[in-house]
Amino acid sequence: MTVGTSSAPGARGVPRPSEGRHDDLGIDPDELADGLVIADEHGHVVCFNAAAERITSVAAADALGQRLEKALPLEDLEGRRWWQLTDPYGGLAIRVRQPERNLLLPGGHEVLVTARYVRAEPLGPVRRVVVSPGTPRPAAAPSAAMPS
Repeated sequence: MTVGTSSAPGARGVPRPSEGRHDDLGIDPDELADGLVIADEHGHVVCFNAAAERITSVAAADALGQRLEKALPLEDLEGRRWWQLTDPYGGLAIRVRQPERNLLLPGGHEVLVTARYVRAEPLGPVRRVVVSPGTPRPAAAPSAAMPS
């Protein structure tokens, strides 16, 4: 299983049998077509589904339990570290999401990323960061309907 880890001290990265499957929805994150990465209130990755592995080329076993910025060391196209720029845990308390954008992993591996900051209450601390990595879209070709 590549999702769900114990939050018990010393057990980070070890799957708990009861986690990973969301029985209230009947969904296992590995069944999703889209990448799903979730970090807890301390910034540790607790979910890294199979699609996220495929899209990012990062093994779930390596990501689970790691700090989010270490598991997904994303940079913008100008080489700036994305997690430092966005600062989900210490940045603006009114921020609840990051819009979709192309970012780079080490080696120039490009991914399309969007993130949501889940807060217990408006302006409260971040409880979870939900990241959805995806495959970058190719540049739009000129439409045949548009005159040249």
